[in-house]
Amino acid sequence: MANLEALKIAQTIGSAQRIRQNNINNNRKTRKRSSSKRASGGRKSARTTKRRTVKRKKRSAVMKKRSRGRKGTRKVRSSARGGC
Repeated sequence: MANLEALKIAQTIGSAQRIRQNNINNNRKTRKRSSSKRASGGRKSARTTKRRTVKRKKRSAVMKKRSRGRKGTRKVRSSARGGC
């Protein structure tokens, strides 16, 4: 019985390690997209990279309108809404 418990614990540890590694890899991917490396090994600022990369797609007017809801075009100050 103890053997089964040990196996379960080993599996959970393994999955945790795998998740941690995935997180590291995913972060690395996203960071690579936002900036490229300098010859000295450091990273370039996003500003210099952005000039050469393809622009992200802008939100269309329809999407913006959809988020506005039934309020019309008037924007309510967040402080007027109790700061939320």
